Amino acid sequence: MSSRLFLLSFFGALLLQISGCNRAIDEVNLVQKEGVYFKSGSNQPYSGDIVAYYASGEVESKFSLKEGVRQGLFQMFFKDGRLYIESNYSKGIRNGKYRDYYANGRLKSDHEFKMGEAVMSESFRETGELFYRETAIGEKTRLHEWFYEDGSQNYTYTTKMGVKSGLYLEFDEYYGGIKHRECYKEGTKVDIVMCDSE
Repeated sequence: MSSRLFLLSFFGALLLQISGCNRAIDEVNLVQKEGVYFKSGSNQPYSGDIVAYYASGEVESKFSLKEGVRQGLFQMFFKDGRLYIESNYSKGIRNGKYRDYYANGRLKSDHEFKMGEAVMSESFRETGELFYRETAIGEKTRLHEWFYEDGSQNYTYTTKMGVKSGLYLEFDEYYGGIKHRECYKEGTKVDIVMCDSE
């Protein structure tokens, strides 16, 4: 083998090896055990970039692993390449923004997580208008707000430990103002004066 051919072969192999270090591996080459990802045939948790494909070859999702769990940005795509879902992870736990989109590209929902717990969630109609918002306002207490298409409030209530607690208010779509009030204690409807006294 001539020295020139040897050098070309050597540098070609080196280039392939270097570029291979930065390439994402296909998700089919991973095995998940008890929530931790391993490269097939390895007993070491995998760290690196992952990509999954639709059967037709388009990218379906991209994410990164650190020591076998999701870390950083996770993205899923429609077959046409438009973004479907994006979410952030820290040590395998959803942390930060989570958004998903309609096929028309409009935002479908927008959430804020703090180490796995949703502290704010908003849902939108396919035409873009906000129709629901849930906000954490205390430990295990959430404010729920529903909206008419014009953006005005439809109704609102709070939950504690997942059940209605406190005032339930329904608003008039055409004239504004409160059109109906109810009071709840631990999920049970009670006399409205029990809420008025608080």
